[in-house]
Amino acid sequence: MRLKIFPGKKCLPSILYVEDDDDIHSLVMVFLNDHCIIKLAKTLPESRSMISEEAFELVLLDLNLTDGSGFDLLETIGEYQMPPRDMQQR
Repeated sequence: MRLKIFPGKKCLPSILYVEDDDDIHSLVMVFLNDHCIIKLAKTLPESRSMISEEAFELVLLDLNLTDGSGFDLLETIGEYQMPPRDMQQR
């Protein structure tokens, strides 16, 4: 995990949000925008590119993207980020 700390500025967690539905994205932004830095990706290729270029503290995945499943990104996340954790495990 890479964090950049700037003196005198808030250090907010960086989240990659993979979502292709604009309405759902807007709703999530209302709740999270003041608490973190959110980067949006709408497709699997866009997501893979962002994951390979930047470190994120959290990746929120839409499982029903128009070009595939968020599950398809788990291997890519594991290559470039900390090992993925399935939050649906019970």
